[in-house]
Amino acid sequence: MKHTILYIIGIIALLWMTAVGAQAQISTQRSTELPDSSPRKIYLIHARTLTFDQQRNPDRQELHGDVVFRQDSAYLYCDRAYFYRTSNRMEAFDNVRMEQGDSLYLFCDSLTYDGNTMLARCTDRVYLFHNNTILSTDYLLFDRASNEAYYPEGGYIVDPTNHLLSTLGWYYPNLKRAIFQYDVQLRNYEYPADTTAAESGHPNNGLLARNQQDSTKFLKLAHLRQWKFPSMRDSLLAMRRPPHMADYPDDRRNHPRLWLYSDTLSYDFGADRAQVLGPSRILNDSAVVHTTRGVYNTKSGEATLYRRSDITSRGRYAIGDKLTYNMQSGLGEGWGNVIMIDSISKGQLSGDHVLYSDFPRKATVTDRALAMEYSSGDTLWLHADTLRTFQELHPVMGKDSLGNLTDDTLRVDTVNYMTAHFNVRYFRRDLQGICDSLNYNAFDSLATFVGNPVMWNGLYQITGDSIIANVDKKGIHTVWIHDNAFLVQQHDTIHYDQISGQKLICYFDSSKVRQMDISGSVQTIFYPEEKDRTLIGLNQVIGTYLTIWFKNQKMDHLAIWPEPVGSLTPLLLVEKSQLYLDKFRWMDYLRPTDPDDVFRDVRMKETDKQEVVKLFDENELNGYE
Repeated sequence: MKHTILYIIGIIALLWMTAVGAQAQISTQRSTELPDSSPRKIYLIHARTLTFDQQRNPDRQELHGDVVFRQDSAYLYCDRAYFYRTSNRMEAFDNVRMEQGDSLYLFCDSLTYDGNTMLARCTDRVYLFHNNTILSTDYLLFDRASNEAYYPEGGYIVDPTNHLLSTLGWYYPNLKRAIFQYDVQLRNYEYPADTTAAESGHPNNGLLARNQQDSTKFLKLAHLRQWKFPSMRDSLLAMRRPPHMADYPDDRRNHPRLWLYSDTLSYDFGADRAQVLGPSRILNDSAVVHTTRGVYNTKSGEATLYRRSDITSRGRYAIGDKLTYNMQSGLGEGWGNVIMIDSISKGQLSGDHVLYSDFPRKATVTDRALAMEYSSGDTLWLHADTLRTFQELHPVMGKDSLGNLTDDTLRVDTVNYMTAHFNVRYFRRDLQGICDSLNYNAFDSLATFVGNPVMWNGLYQITGDSIIANVDKKGIHTVWIHDNAFLVQQHDTIHYDQISGQKLICYFDSSKVRQMDISGSVQTIFYPEEKDRTLIGLNQVIGTYLTIWFKNQKMDHLAIWPEPVGSLTPLLLVEKSQLYLDKFRWMDYLRPTDPDDVFRDVRMKETDKQEVVKLFDENELNGYE
């Protein structure tokens, strides 16, 4: 009897321990589930069939047919799914669609979702629709907690005017922003306006206007749950009309107006702004841009570039520390050691501040402004406070078979001009000079110098109220000095050959003086030399006209008429008052001696200045025109 009682007590104890263990197990299982009040809890809303295997995987429910889940305000639809209620996660297959709010739709073939972390892993034919933007890839991670989408194995994002492709990509729906990395390509499309855009008054093209109308229609139907996948996805693709699927009948649908290639790119879809953060190239039909850091607006065509970016456009190349350029208007500005090269006219402009335009072609340079012209065998360096280059159309009359000018062969040529304003200094091996203002016309190869102009050629200094020089690729040919012409050649610090008159014409051969014609109140002082170059005396001649012929850059013989008056004074008898003609000036201290010397800040002495003749109004130079 005693043993029987002990046996019964043992059975009761075992049953009690088993019950306590089962209750503890049930309590443990219940503790892993999220409470119903948790916003991250996944709810099963609907399924046609539900099965589970209590022995093999009691936590997994297998769902088939019109499966619907909900987490807070997001809904997920699919044909079949595995639901893990205890761990709050799920796997969806076939025609998967997630809707978040009324502007974000996610489609894929399969999806794994963890409700605790709110992270979705989407695979195969993944499409994310957000407003007018479509993201497409084969593998996508979508974090609902941070509202961030990421594809690590290649994908693209399109909107009505842009197509962006990359290896890695992040999309932030709340910010309407995306970041792309590795092998990034952006194609910007511009379509012709149509009546839809005109009638709606939308500033963009008809494609964008239609997309907005279609989007509104879609959202209404989607809100009423009248469309189902896959027709819903296909309708979205058709209605959003991304650039690569546009239905225009001609080649314009496949021809972007702009391409951008980059290593790293951030794009703001709300502001139509692309920010490049690595080596990048931007190009359209008329220009190519290279940069490592910059911002480009795909709508306005405005680019702001940093870190020695460069632009190549129709035979023109520009590089600078900071550049702005509009690829639609062709207008730009540059700061910091800007260099512009024109490969057609073989010239170069540089300075710390530049304004430039492609249509029409023109540029204004200030702050260490420098122009270089190298179409000939020699290079001209020219510096001024302000440099301007521009092009104008010039009518040109042709010639008939007899060589006569005729309107029948009239054509229009593009002519290059250059102007330099204030403190002009220039250097070329055969020609140096200074002046206040300069104007160069490439049509007839004439350069006009005004404002106390001084020109040096070899041993000669030439001055006058204004100087006009014919300079082309072969060098200097002719120089005209109008009013107060004065020519000086130095023998030593005291004795100078001098010629003065009203007008002077110098003829050059291979940039060396060959002949001079002087007219109007001609006065000359010459110092004849012995064979050992010893000065004989002072030869002074006065007349009305004078012609001098030169040999080896020295006077060979001369002719003066009519009725010249002259005298030769032995050197020992020359008085100080005879040494110089009226208005004599020797200004070798101003002469540029090498290319770098054009930047030397040296000003003309007040005693050497004459009345300044100006070609330009100072107020005119304040504007771009």
